[in-house]
Amino acid sequence: MLKSTKIIITIGFIGYVILLINTFTTQYVSAKNWVVINGHFSSINYIHNRGDHSYNIQIIETDKTFSTGEFTSHCFAYDAFRTSIKKGDPIEIYTYENGFFTNPEVVGLVSGRWQYMPLDCVNKQFDKNKFLIPLEGLFYAVGLTGGLIAAISKFKTLRDNLRAQNRSTSTNNNSTQN
Repeated sequence: MLKSTKIIITIGFIGYVILLINTFTTQYVSAKNWVVINGHFSSINYIHNRGDHSYNIQIIETDKTFSTGEFTSHCFAYDAFRTSIKKGDPIEIYTYENGFFTNPEVVGLVSGRWQYMPLDCVNKQFDKNKFLIPLEGLFYAVGLTGGLIAAISKFKTLRDNLRAQNRSTSTNNNSTQN
């Protein structure tokens, strides 16, 4: 097997193992691992990116933006929140650092008696992610690795064909000169 192919497969395998470790070490959201931020609602923005969506929430007390995760955004009752919460209303934002490679994300949003992002929905999504993320990661890793190997193979075939062409051209030039 080609040296570059082995390197690509090794890098893909290491990336996939890191993804698996991150996915399976994610803990459920509970009072032990969330941080509650109390403040007054300032604004909310809907973010749509490559088929996924999330929300950026800001409070008056800080310039920091609090974002929902792309996998848990469906748990957020955005329409109900948007119609009932006005600028300056008190809210509680529950954040959680989900794994090694992500920023803290919003996993709960409460105002008064209403939970606009219930924690049990977020925890159910973590269960689904333990199946979906490794499967998606495997699909992308295999596809990317296969594509890179095919591209390298095609490049090397093209290089070999050009070398053979150059050799035959130089051989023809030498025989016509004699």
